[in-house]
Amino acid sequence: MGIIDKKCTRLYLARHGAAVPEAENPEKPLSDVGKYETVKVAESLCGFMVPPDEIWHSAKLRARQTAEIFKELLRVRKCFEKKSLSPNDDPLKLMSDLSKTSKNIMVVSHIPFVERAACLLLGEEKGLRPVSFDTSSVACFKKSAGEEKWSLEWLVTPDVI
Repeated sequence: MGIIDKKCTRLYLARHGAAVPEAENPEKPLSDVGKYETVKVAESLCGFMVPPDEIWHSAKLRARQTAEIFKELLRVRKCFEKKSLSPNDDPLKLMSDLSKTSKNIMVVSHIPFVERAACLLLGEEKGLRPVSFDTSSVACFKKSAGEEKWSLEWLVTPDVI
């Protein structure tokens, strides 16, 4: 993971934790496994990442619950729902919002949104999936001061911890 460069802006793209089946609960809250894996990932991130200044999440319950776990364990002060982070929303709105801030942001969303956002960040062709997001996964993208291009710094999944 290397030395932390605080002169970079970081975006943490996170996929929500595993949810209960819709037949069990139509709101699809986090399952016990989803809570456990999200806590496991968040605890592992505490030792090496630059904490986000804010956490943005979609309106869906499982994304909010995942964001709240990250907020508590990473000691982030601001965590709020943001429009345009639903599964099928266009990540161009996120790119526009990011261009207006120099804060380190964590975004908690869904498939296919996080994969499409990763494509845009890395300048990949539409349809390619340069980063695969399991539930509770977090990918860190960074952009150096004065640069336009983002790069993938690391990816943490529950399976690698």
